[in-house]
Amino acid sequence: MRHVTSIGLGVVAVCWLLLALERPARAQGAWVDAPGSLTGGLNFSYAQSDKVIGDSKLEFPDSGTRTEEIMPRIEYVPVNHLAVGVQLPFDGLTYLGNKTEYVHRGGGAYDDGSTHYVATDFRADVRYQLLEDPFVFTPIIGVSVPVTAYETVGNTVAGRHLDQLIVGAAIGRMINNFYVHAVYTYSFVQRVDYSEATKRFNENHSDGSLRIGYRLLHDKLDINLEGDGRITHGGLDFDDSTNTKAEFLYHDAYLHEDILLVGPGLEYQLTDKLALDAYARIFVTGLNTQNASVFGLNVTWNILTGD
Repeated sequence: MRHVTSIGLGVVAVCWLLLALERPARAQGAWVDAPGSLTGGLNFSYAQSDKVIGDSKLEFPDSGTRTEEIMPRIEYVPVNHLAVGVQLPFDGLTYLGNKTEYVHRGGGAYDDGSTHYVATDFRADVRYQLLEDPFVFTPIIGVSVPVTAYETVGNTVAGRHLDQLIVGAAIGRMINNFYVHAVYTYSFVQRVDYSEATKRFNENHSDGSLRIGYRLLHDKLDINLEGDGRITHGGLDFDDSTNTKAEFLYHDAYLHEDILLVGPGLEYQLTDKLALDAYARIFVTGLNTQNASVFGLNVTWNILTGD
């Protein structure tokens, strides 16, 4: 645990995790709409933490943050079974913790207690629905690229500022009004090249979500429960005494961050073209991360319904 208090505790805000995963709404996830369909979405999420968790025994109190995010997304189905989507989050980041106890020598420009607004990582993905029966199966491939020079070091950071190639798949099954939906993606992440000491950390990670839900009122109302998680296949641990000072200096960008959040959701189809989705994801457990729970609203607009 050397250099922890002198160099700091910054970790990546968790709310983007939920937004990066394919949400299993009517126009996303395993199911692909009809050719010619064009769907727009606007998601607002709020996440707040009060401490950083190293492991089950190591915690850093009074080091929390607040993240408010707006993310527009648009998806188009040019041909049968193929969907192309893009999204770009805009974050408002505020440090809520002690401003003198966890000072970062490698950065920390957002740790002054003010709210800092920044666009983060542009994502584009392609989904192709291969199967319809006995279950829906849809491979996914995407890329994530930073679009601004946001802060990556400190208690309050907007992300890791690393390019990613994302591959995975979504599966879904409807049984009368009951459904199950799952997404798994694996991200190949650019190495952090601050120095030779940082290049050894692998930031590749697995993201997954599992949702069970029930639809009623002629499919207008969707009640569901979802779990979202991440496992990082490498990275730096706060409690590893072998870490050197040079490795810890920029540790925010290559932390071994694992996290699990679970919570309910409620979606209502207001009109044939407009749907509103509210959800909560409660922090269950994590490693080298903030204990942030996430609450959000998502509006989906079917701009074109297709053939």
